[in-house]
Amino acid sequence: MSRGHPEAKAACRDRLYSPRVGFRAGLVKVFQRYVERIFCSQTRSTSSIHARPTSSRSKKQSRPVSLIEEENHVARQIRDIYCRASLAGDIRHAKSTIDLTSFLAGLPGIAAPTIKKTNPEDLVERMFPPWATSCGARHVAACFWSWLCVLDDLTENKDTRIALENIVSILSRSPYDPLPSSPLAVSLMGAFHSAVQTATITNQNPLDPVDPIREPWKEVFWSEVATVARALLAEQDLDDQKFTMQEWLDLRVLTISARPLLVLLQASFGLPASSGPLVIGPLKNLPLILGLQNDILGFDKDFSSGNPLSAVQLLIRDGMDKKKALLRIVGLHNRLVMEMTVDAEDFDGTDQERDFVTAASRWPNAMALWMVSCERYK
Repeated sequence: MSRGHPEAKAACRDRLYSPRVGFRAGLVKVFQRYVERIFCSQTRSTSSIHARPTSSRSKKQSRPVSLIEEENHVARQIRDIYCRASLAGDIRHAKSTIDLTSFLAGLPGIAAPTIKKTNPEDLVERMFPPWATSCGARHVAACFWSWLCVLDDLTENKDTRIALENIVSILSRSPYDPLPSSPLAVSLMGAFHSAVQTATITNQNPLDPVDPIREPWKEVFWSEVATVARALLAEQDLDDQKFTMQEWLDLRVLTISARPLLVLLQASFGLPASSGPLVIGPLKNLPLILGLQNDILGFDKDFSSGNPLSAVQLLIRDGMDKKKALLRIVGLHNRLVMEMTVDAEDFDGTDQERDFVTAASRWPNAMALWMVSCERYK
């Protein structure tokens, strides 16, 4: 984490604050046309409504639509655009095959509202197509995302720092180690720990079931989840200081939690379990893409609540106009998506590696479609 994410560094140095990376630098043309249409329609509608004789002085003082109303409208429209725009390939969405009943029964009662609003089954079915990935990978991914959203809500309150530190301590051990017997540890980690211990991805029909089932991906997955938890803990130290864009993006590429999910996808396609090749080559910018996308689609909510943890909010804090800041991040996001899509299409590897890269490169579209339909972000 201390070295920083290379693409995050490049974004801060050359892209986010450069006029060349405005909205028109985005290569997703449909996105550009939709937003330009929004601006044009606003101009036409406001001019026709207020087109009446008046003095030049009153024209300068009057505003057909307040700046806040206009910009919030643009933010909402950009949110809607994501729902229509195909950012990285088509996603076929089937009825969920994931059953979280036993997992949810092991969570504290206060977690139920968060899980209901999150709808993790929908996200995972979009990211892990049932016809191409294992049932075990989808189940663990849905359990992880449920647990993560509860944890994310938990970290919004600094009074829970001790609980988060306990989680980091548990995740720093082996997933095969027994949990501490404290009620806090069982409450925070019991259901998730059990889901990982009993899951199987590489052997769907074990002849001699054991508990825990040992598979190579589990140690790697557990380590990546620990990294996410440490990054969430580090986020708390950013809240009350003038942190930089570099510091935020270095954490964002971790807290967006792409890497643990990539471990599951990797194992599902029969690739060796390893953290190293997760985000190299065509997928090198995937965590940053997903992080920027989350900041864009969550911008309306972040701005209304005053949440400073957002790339868009940081540009505004540093003096950039709200609309320009939003479109600057959209432009960077679009360019990175198109670069990844082209690189994924040109990727030359084994059949398993190509399937892995193809599936992962579609995650921005999958997550965007999930976010715009998810109660958590409304």
